[in-house]
Amino acid sequence: RRLKYPLPPMASPSSKPAPKSKRRVESGVCWPLHPPKTCGHGGHKHVPFTSTSASAIEALLASYEAAGGNGEEQAALRKERRWRFNYPRHFFDHVKSAAQSPKAALAMARGGMDYLTSRFRFVQKDGKTLSLGEAMSHPRAGFLQTFELNGGRPRPGGGLSLHVPYAGQSLSGAALVKQLEAWKGSGVIEPSCVAATRFAMDLVASGERWDTCRGNHAFVVLGAGAAIGPTATLLSLGATVVAVDLHGRPWIWKKLAEMVQGTCGRLVVPVRGGGGGKGKEHHWTERAGADLLTEGPEVAEWLARVCPDMTLTVGCYGYLDGQKFVRIAMAMDAIATRVVATRPRTSLAFLASPSDIYLRPEAASKWAGQRFAARPAWMRVANVVSFGKFCAENRTKIRAREGYDLVDGTVTQQGPNYMLAKRLQQWRSILARASGTIASINIAPASATRSVTHNTLLRTAYKGMSLFEPCETFMPDTTNAVMTAALLRDVFDAKSPANPVQPLAHPMALLADNAWHGGVWTTGMTTASSAVPSAVAGLVLENQSALATVAAVGAAVVLRSKL
Repeated sequence: RRLKYPLPPMASPSSKPAPKSKRRVESGVCWPLHPPKTCGHGGHKHVPFTSTSASAIEALLASYEAAGGNGEEQAALRKERRWRFNYPRHFFDHVKSAAQSPKAALAMARGGMDYLTSRFRFVQKDGKTLSLGEAMSHPRAGFLQTFELNGGRPRPGGGLSLHVPYAGQSLSGAALVKQLEAWKGSGVIEPSCVAATRFAMDLVASGERWDTCRGNHAFVVLGAGAAIGPTATLLSLGATVVAVDLHGRPWIWKKLAEMVQGTCGRLVVPVRGGGGGKGKEHHWTERAGADLLTEGPEVAEWLARVCPDMTLTVGCYGYLDGQKFVRIAMAMDAIATRVVATRPRTSLAFLASPSDIYLRPEAASKWAGQRFAARPAWMRVANVVSFGKFCAENRTKIRAREGYDLVDGTVTQQGPNYMLAKRLQQWRSILARASGTIASINIAPASATRSVTHNTLLRTAYKGMSLFEPCETFMPDTTNAVMTAALLRDVFDAKSPANPVQPLAHPMALLADNAWHGGVWTTGMTTASSAVPSAVAGLVLENQSALATVAAVGAAVVLRSKL
């Protein structure tokens, strides 16, 4: 039969086959290798393979096993075949088990971290594979040198002021205290946040006392160019910031140089080739930086000798999308623990996400219950027509400890890799504090970072959150300022729960203090059940038309699968 469009000529036997696509071989900190068909997650019959799902499941299994086991939950984990969609339930059950006693929480944290640190690999560029411990013990000595940049502004004789950008204003002093009280009064923040911020305000305004603190202390910021981090605020307050971010991206370092200009702060960065230095070298941005994934041993070796006369706080703020977030979280953990081993007075710092599972104070839980009872009619209708999936009550009715219940802020679309990365940072902070190290880990509010505002679904969901009182989305510069205040309180206030000398009712209560949850704990509806209504409302607010309203409501079914 004659074809309208003739077929292309067949290749002759002597023709060379098309080249296979070359898959990039990952190096540095890499996921564990699993035997074929581990946990039922695929794999070739005879070839070990990597599986983020299998690794996360095995980490939770190891965590349970370290605390004596939980047969029912361990069996459910082993049978799980839809991990990407069902992971929130398993993490919730895991936190519920850890909340039963301080002993269980510590044992489960230790079991999970022991699994991750022993199973994650470090692959060198020549293909040789080492354990994380072996890699951190054999850095290239002297690979990184030190470059310093001063802001140029003389340190004032009196104190400084903590400024918090908010709603087009720069709040400080009485105006900042007034706003803190307003946030507390509406349930956007926990009451302890007010006291913590006021401590930081008084500290930086104290003059001689703050000069002593900042003169003896340096803040290491792993991921210094991240959207959410303390770099800019610390520099504005005259602190010494040891900044680590990627090499080969001079625009990151130029931005950091702009942050320090005009301040009385000091920026200390790692550079390679040509030795270190100070001051006005024009090409230092080309030499600055290190890759946390592939050059972690060298970063740890450099931090062991940088600012030798100062006490360090190592903050882990680096972020990458997807499965790389777990890898960089493990890289930062290996660096931080190595520095603590070589410089024992070092403290650790992390930021937690409100989209997780926590011990929640009873007062916040009651507030959420009252708001759910007083919810408007449309939320009641949405809950009924969705068979309970939309606008569900934000109370789990699980009393974890006296004075606390469990709050579930998880949202499925964030993914299990994000949850595992945040979980391992919680585990590390709990274990570090138990071993005598100051561990600052505070919940940061949802923030409108560039990655959020460029994503239509996330942007509209954040915009529609205002319908769920008192939820509020913060701008990044606001978040950075208030979380820096929380960090200063944890590091310099001996009465902070971050300090191991202070008793805690439960290790996980560390995250209940000073929680800037943005209203997630006190709103009437769970975050997961309000995501789709928030996105629909955000679309309507953006478009402001009847047609947009109809289209948004009609798109709710599609959004439900993506949000």
